[in-house]
Amino acid sequence: MALRDRFRKWRWARYLRRHGTSYRWPAEGIMCFHCGRRFKSYWRARLHFGETPPEGAACTRTAREVELLRGRIERLEREAP
Repeated sequence: MALRDRFRKWRWARYLRRHGTSYRWPAEGIMCFHCGRRFKSYWRARLHFGETPPEGAACTRTAREVELLRGRIERLEREAP
């Protein structure tokens, strides 16, 4: 196997270890059609869009939802030993 082919195989294996999927991230990134922001990093996009689709994009969450989440976080922090 040529050195170039071994390098490609190694690079692809490293990508799969990091991302856990064979999906290749687009070079131009992913754009949110709600707010128009473009995400070139997988992790930043994941923070914005959520881990699963039902969570919804961060830009569409209402102020009321944010306040409810903050309240839940505060209650959990108080209950933690």
